[in-house]
Amino acid sequence: MFLYFLQAILNFYAQYVFKMLAFSCEDFSILRNFIFLLMTPNLRSSKKTWLLDVLLLLIYLCTLYYALGFARPLANPDEGRYSEIPREMLEYSDMVSPRLNGSLYFYKPPLFYWMQAVAIDVMGVNVFSARFSNSLMAIFGCLLTYFYARKIYGRVAGVSASLILATSVFYYAMGNIITLDMTLSVLIVGAVYMLGLAYSKSAGGAKGVYIVLSFVFMALALMTKGFIALVLPAGTAFWFIIFYGIKRSFKNFAFSDLAWGALGLGVFVAIALPWHIMAANATPALPTSEGFFSSNPTGQGWAWYYLVNEHFLRFTDASTAMREQPWHFFLVVFLCGLLPWTILLPQSLRSAFSGGWNNVKSNNPQAIYMLLWSLVVLAFFSISKSKLAPYILPIFPAMAVLIGAYVAKMWKDVRKYNVIIYSIIFAVLGLVLAVGVPLSFNILKANGTLERPCFFPFAAVSVGIIFALILIMFFTKKKNLKAAMFAILFGWSYILMMAMPIAGQIRGSSARDFAEIIRSQGSADDAVLIFKNYGDFQDLPFWVEKAVYVRGQVPHEQNFGYRLEEAKHKHRYLEELEDFQQLLKTKKVYIVLENNMIDDLKKESPVDIKLLKQDKEASLFVNRP
Repeated sequence: MFLYFLQAILNFYAQYVFKMLAFSCEDFSILRNFIFLLMTPNLRSSKKTWLLDVLLLLIYLCTLYYALGFARPLANPDEGRYSEIPREMLEYSDMVSPRLNGSLYFYKPPLFYWMQAVAIDVMGVNVFSARFSNSLMAIFGCLLTYFYARKIYGRVAGVSASLILATSVFYYAMGNIITLDMTLSVLIVGAVYMLGLAYSKSAGGAKGVYIVLSFVFMALALMTKGFIALVLPAGTAFWFIIFYGIKRSFKNFAFSDLAWGALGLGVFVAIALPWHIMAANATPALPTSEGFFSSNPTGQGWAWYYLVNEHFLRFTDASTAMREQPWHFFLVVFLCGLLPWTILLPQSLRSAFSGGWNNVKSNNPQAIYMLLWSLVVLAFFSISKSKLAPYILPIFPAMAVLIGAYVAKMWKDVRKYNVIIYSIIFAVLGLVLAVGVPLSFNILKANGTLERPCFFPFAAVSVGIIFALILIMFFTKKKNLKAAMFAILFGWSYILMMAMPIAGQIRGSSARDFAEIIRSQGSADDAVLIFKNYGDFQDLPFWVEKAVYVRGQVPHEQNFGYRLEEAKHKHRYLEELEDFQQLLKTKKVYIVLENNMIDDLKKESPVDIKLLKQDKEASLFVNRP
């Protein structure tokens, strides 16, 4: 597919662009055919097509996710938080008990933090190293989707599913935002894929490997965000057995599967259990605790917080979760997040389930499996009292597989599946964006949304879209609808990439510029303090590479870990005015705060303070020259 589009592009240049530049079309045709022969040695070999697809997908995906990811500063609070935790793991040389701003932080297991710590240790403290692991997992998810879809529906479906997933707007966005959800999603989806592939095999070593790999993925997912890694795959398998039929579901069962399952369980325990034991021993409950099943956190240890608070209370208690949304919240997120491929979803589902339920059971059980997987995820999190948009990321790979299977059918007979209509729709949408994106620059600049206004990325988006539109119209006119499909992909990929430098201009509360001043002017003994709004500057400890003082109450998310070691950290969390004033009198303090807090700072400060830097959102002060 990639090579087909490359050849079509070369034909376009040969017929039009190089003619305008006075190049010989015949000479260029010789060069084009020579390059094409070099890139397509013996494509009838299955192994070579696998290697070629993976190589081209890696080049495309790494370009898509890494080329301009550095152009956007870390976004608070999430990216600041999930960058600082692994940095502190390195600082404290403690890979068992995560910390945030010096305090114990037990929200989630450490696998993603370990990945982040390796990247930061190798590449240093910077935006690229902070985002590297998250984007890497997004890329890995696309490759897993290619592998699964190709195994089930063929090569074209595999490539299509991978590309559709990579360029779905929500999946791409989460691949560029540091959270645990992308890693969790990819690992859970990997487990579901392996279970599906194991089901498709009757017996033998391949089936056993898939069974063991499913346990490996579930163990790694558990080490990322807890026992949800078991609930979702198990729920999908259960409902598949119910809807598909118990007899049908176990038609390929062999007693050797039990042995492979036992091996997988052993591997699961070997991966997941050691850290849980070490974490429980590192932070046991105090004698003053009310008991493991109490909802009172006082005196509790790691085990209570991790198992009871994070896995039970957050799911069932809205006051604990503090993330309540209406029941249809995730449905809206999914339909919007799948853009622009939402337009293909109805026909993809219709195609997958054509011929009736019995026909699908007999000929396409994996479609049932993917649909039930999506519904299990959607239903589970819709019931939950804790609702955040990234929770339903695991739905996107499943739908990408079904859409990829539909695109594979389109690829075989482009005229039958109304590709021209889709090309026209995408061309119209592209035209709207080509006009609207540059116009949005003036609107965003006028209302103060852009912190560092620069028209170039907006103009570049428009130029790129226009070029893609020319390709779409050219290929559609020439009835080369396969190349038109790739022109649509090219245009959308370009828009996604250029969204990074545009997002980098949007006003935010990143503390990186302030940290550079502090590091250049200050010393190791100087204090760095966030005044009353820690959440908006969670990246400050990451950039100054040390824990900071906080004027105000202990942030809610750090309260449990802070209380366990209150004596050790009390001097940095200044809840009392007298403690804050004493600090300003005795140490040189760099103070970061939102601009609407400046008057409060001046009222509370017992000494004169000097403004070092100010932007539209925040300011940096110091109490001594």
